[in-house]
Amino acid sequence: MRLVFYAAIISMFSFFQCEKDADENCYADMVITKATAVNTSGIQYGILLNVEAYGSNLCYTYSHYEVKKTGDRQYAIRIKATVPCGSPVCAQALVYANPSYRIDNAAIGINTLNFYNGADLFTSITVTVN
Repeated sequence: MRLVFYAAIISMFSFFQCEKDADENCYADMVITKATAVNTSGIQYGILLNVEAYGSNLCYTYSHYEVKKTGDRQYAIRIKATVPCGSPVCAQALVYANPSYRIDNAAIGINTLNFYNGADLFTSITVTVN
């Protein structure tokens, strides 16, 4: 009886897994739910970021921060995940990520960090680098 139960569980996991091919992954934005940054006491320390984000299904795998300098002391920040290209069947569960990042070579003064969910601004944080 236990064997049948375990076989059913294994079958369910294999049914809900994502079909991933390393050559067919695309990038997608994760949804940011919280963003923090730390004021720094020196340019050599950079700006330390911590973000909480999620992907909408189990095919999302955190990949990297996308940080683009959009002006003098202004940055646009997104959290990227890899997902299979096309229309894969993926289990519907949230995938959470809590990655940290450091912006090196930040300018001395007040820096503005704009965190985006896709094209929508989630929050702006100002950070002072002394």
